[in-house]
Amino acid sequence: MYLSGEKGVYTVTDSIYTENTASHNGGAICLVNGNLTVSSSELTKNTAKYGGVAYVENGTVTLEENTVSGNS
Repeated sequence: MYLSGEKGVYTVTDSIYTENTASHNGGAICLVNGNLTVSSSELTKNTAKYGGVAYVENGTVTLEENTVSGNS
């Protein structure tokens, strides 16, 4: 998932991000210029050169009650 916006605010709930691959940034999530909250979701076995689960540039990612494992 690629998210970009001037001070964007995003929310993901009850989602599954499994076995995603990115050649550069963010296997599951790439966030530029924003804030993201991920809750009650599964983030497993995602891979990328930079940030297996998430790559964040000028923003924040908040994880609440998620399953996060096996990312690289």
